[in-house]
Amino acid sequence: MQAAPPVTSAPPPILQATALRFGYPHARVLLDGVDFTARAGELVAIVGPNGAGKSTLLRLLAGLLSPTAGTITLAGRKLRRMRATTRARQLALLPQNPPTPADITVAEVVRLGRYPYLGMHVFESPDDLAVVDNAMKATGVDVFATRRVTTLSGGEAQRVHLAACLAQQPRVLMLDEPTSDLDLAHQLRIFRLLRELTRRDQLAVVVVTHDLNLATRFADVACVLHHGNVVASGAPRDVLREAILGPVYGVRFAEVVASGETVLVAHERDASEGGQP
Repeated sequence: MQAAPPVTSAPPPILQATALRFGYPHARVLLDGVDFTARAGELVAIVGPNGAGKSTLLRLLAGLLSPTAGTITLAGRKLRRMRATTRARQLALLPQNPPTPADITVAEVVRLGRYPYLGMHVFESPDDLAVVDNAMKATGVDVFATRRVTTLSGGEAQRVHLAACLAQQPRVLMLDEPTSDLDLAHQLRIFRLLRELTRRDQLAVVVVTHDLNLATRFADVACVLHHGNVVASGAPRDVLREAILGPVYGVRFAEVVASGETVLVAHERDASEGGQP
């Protein structure tokens, strides 16, 4: 009798939220009972329409907001009990449109990622500088290390800020719409790099995106948010389908196979179909 193949279990969660709830006083609840998991070697795409709670969830997971209820753990420890420097050594966040001083070079921006490790030291050690150099090479920004960030294109600047996040040497990398202002070529380069980082460095990468096709193509897990709730979570091929996305976005989706990949094409619903405006 042939032996059964070994059962492979998923790695334990690095970042996990349970029954997460958040809302401002005298305002509607923005997140209500959200469960979320990110594991090493996975790229998790958070998708959903405007106002679904995507950026709010990311800020909660990063420790920038405190939940009204529920728990968030990072590497098995409660996030709210961790010191900011300890958290920054394990988790890096790239927000939308990160601020950059006008008179600062690419290398200086990336070196900012080492601040959680400096402690009482003012200057980076040779090991710190080696980490910075590797982060710049991984993102391809080492070739213009001495240029001012303000002289770069949008795609180049985005890679610089990503390099600064990598210089933190995090276990979890989170990005809020990292390709929103980029052309198609740069969008693909960013997502290819993110997927490479999950495979090569076993990072848990969490990215908020409006691009369903990038999520379908590159993510390992898709999490669909709507009105502050997780509507569905799982493999993109199972989750990013018309039956789930149509009611969420209020449009019809056609699934077209092109070059062996499924592409989602959105169409307005007829008046008789109802749905969101």
